Amino acid sequence: MPYGQGDLTASGGFNDGGNYYGNSNSYQNNGHADYTRLTELVGTNIQKINQNVQDIKRMVNQLGSMQDTPDLRERLHQRQHYTNQLAKDTSKNLKEIKSLPSVGNPGDQRHRKTQTERLMGDFSDVLNSFQAAQREAASAEKECVAKVRAASSAQHDPGSDILINIQGTMQEQQQAAVTVEELQEIEERETAIRQLEADILDVNMIFKDLGTMVHEQGDMIDSIEANIDNAGDAVEQGNTQLKQARASQTSARKKKFICAILLLVILAIIIIIIVVSVKK
Repeated sequence: MPYGQGDLTASGGFNDGGNYYGNSNSYQNNGHADYTRLTELVGTNIQKINQNVQDIKRMVNQLGSMQDTPDLRERLHQRQHYTNQLAKDTSKNLKEIKSLPSVGNPGDQRHRKTQTERLMGDFSDVLNSFQAAQREAASAEKECVAKVRAASSAQHDPGSDILINIQGTMQEQQQAAVTVEELQEIEERETAIRQLEADILDVNMIFKDLGTMVHEQGDMIDSIEANIDNAGDAVEQGNTQLKQARASQTSARKKKFICAILLLVILAIIIIIIVVSVKK
């Protein structure tokens, strides 16, 4: 059964020989394309998991009832196992998202941060629902096994054996056939229980990975905000220096203007003195 891995095709940016081509802009464009593809894939997987959880709950409610058949149990097992694999793939996709190179634009970084946080939150919620459905399925299977064992023990009660002997050989053969079916059902249910318990452990590991990613996401957010703050400080410092430069330039112009006036005044005084001396 396909688990969706086929959707994870490599994006452009490599030639036939596997060598990367293009400048930094094409690299950033490929990174953006990968981010868009992966976020869409994670969103789709979350929706699939949520729908599968609803189907699993519906089938679990039929366990132990008249609708409880080998076909139902097989479909439940397949749907649960497929959803477990889908959860693993989604966790892997989230890790790939986190490994993508960060974009230079602070606005885009904040958008990525918000979208990634939302996806991790949605994934965590649907994982909780899936794990609860797994535990309900395991509990229902164990209860059914207990009932079958109890019924089998009752059928092999000494009083029942006396009744079987009285009814004859045909009844004994029917009783033996029922016992074989019961043993087979018990084995199938116990195998399903073991698989469920193993898958529950897998989901626990996914939760641990998700917790690590959330922690790393917080560190990355702090780093981004620090870089933004540093950039803001640098811009503010640059503006201050620019204002100081403009003030210095204005002051220098004023000094030059005053010096020019003083020179003109001195020159005028000298001219007046010369004119007066000539007249005398």
